Parts: sequence; C-alpha cells; structure tokens
Amino acid sequence: MTHSKNTNPNEALEAGFRASDHARKSNDVYSAPGSVSNPKRAPVGRPPKPKPAKDTRQIGKEKATLVMLVRNSELKDALGSMKQIEDRFNRHYQYPWTFLNDESFTEEFRSHTTRMASGTTQYGLIPKEQWSMPDWISEDKFQEVISRMSQDGVIYGGSRTYRHMCRYNSGFFFRDKLLAKYDWYWRVEPSIGFYCDMTYDPFTFMRENKKRYSFVIALPEYLPTVETLWKTTQEFAKLHPEHIARNNSLGFIATDPDKG
Repeated sequence: MTHSKNTNPNEALEAGFRASDHARKSNDVYSAPGSVSNPKRAPVGRPPKPKPAKDTRQIGKEKATLVMLVRNSELKDALGSMKQIEDRFNRHYQYPWTFLNDESFTEEFRSHTTRMASGTTQYGLIPKEQWSMPDWISEDKFQEVISRMSQDGVIYGGSRTYRHMCRYNSGFFFRDKLLAKYDWYWRVEPSIGFYCDMTYDPFTFMRENKKRYSFVIALPEYLPTVETLWKTTQEFAKLHPEHIARNNSLGFIATDPDKG
C-alpha cells in the first residue's frame, strides 16, 4: 500500500483495514479496473444432488408391449402419439415400447422417444426379406398395375413402400424377435389422437375375458386398392375350410359376402 508522505500513518493503516475488509465482503470474482460487471456470489453449501434416474420398471402385470412401425422422419408424429398414450394410459402401467423400422434408428430418434416413454424402449431393424418384393412376384406386372392405379388416382396407387408396409403388417411384425417374449401387443400409429383416459389395463381385460384381438376403429376398404383380395380370399376358404371358424365375423367384415 502506498500513501502520501503527509498522511497520518494511523489514518492510512485504518483506511487499509477498511479497504481490505471491503474486498473480503464484496465477492470472490475479480473485475479488471474500469470494467462493468455484476458479479455473483459463489454458491454456499453442498452442490445440488443429481436428479435420480427415471424409474422405468413395469407396473402392469402382463407380458405386453406397445409397438410402433415408424420412420426416423416421423419423429414428431411418433412423439405426439406417445404423449397421448402415456398421458391417457401408460404412465400408470409403464409398459415397454417397441419401435420397428426398415432402416436403422438415429440417435436423435432413440433419445427423444426414450425420454418420452415411461417404461423401457427397444428398437428393431426389419429384415430386408420382410420389407421387399418376393421373388415370385412379377416386377413387370407390378409396375404395370401401380402405373395404372397411379393414373386412376387410387390412394397409395403408385407407392411401393405402402405395399411393403401392408405386407409386413399382415403377418411379419408379430414374428419379430423383439416381440417373441410378449403375449400381447398394442399397435400404435404415428400421429394419432387418444383423447379419453383409460382407467383399466386392456391387456389384463383381454386375458381374463379370453379375447385375442381388439380395435377402436374400423373403416370401409378402398376396393380399388385390393381389387383381387376378396376373390383370392374366397378361393382360399374353399380350399381350406378347416381354417374358417364357425362363429366367424363375416357379417361384420363384409356387408356383401359375394362382392366382399
């Protein structure tokens, strides 16, 4: 400390103590002379505890999972559907989510969906043979048909991917190795709305009441998209009557059994 030779030493010493005391009380952050700052006090006490890891243990009693067939580009729609199902149902049961895609899921997709899920998540890659054209299908005839459908304005008429999806959902998906450990699944589509609280476990309800399949909506088929399906179904039924249940749902599935 420097002082004028005309300064009283006692006064200078007292001033020095006051300055030193002020420095201790002000803050622990150094500001250069002439700088403008608003320093904050250093935190006092113990550092905050880290947030506990999310408890994803299943609460529901059934061997069940929620399944979504989805692309990486549909992340926003997938999260919207998940929020609906989680808020209205799954947060009380924490059933796991299973995501399936014909391409590898991105880290972004995995991260966001894992955070949205109340339970665990798993991600599967669909084998190419289940998401492609079978070798017994004529490529030339296929191209001819989808070209005609596209020209006629048939919905999804020119989409190869849509047909892969329909074929996969018709039988392959429940054979996926990720689903082998489950007795039940709930298929969830991207971009759906689920507006009512579900106050019971539908998997338990179905098991206790010996139900195998349930749905919330059924739409009439666009006949031009499946112009040969009913004829083929009838031919199969005649060849294999043992597969037709006596108490079947023909009256619900087809308003006109002859035309389908």
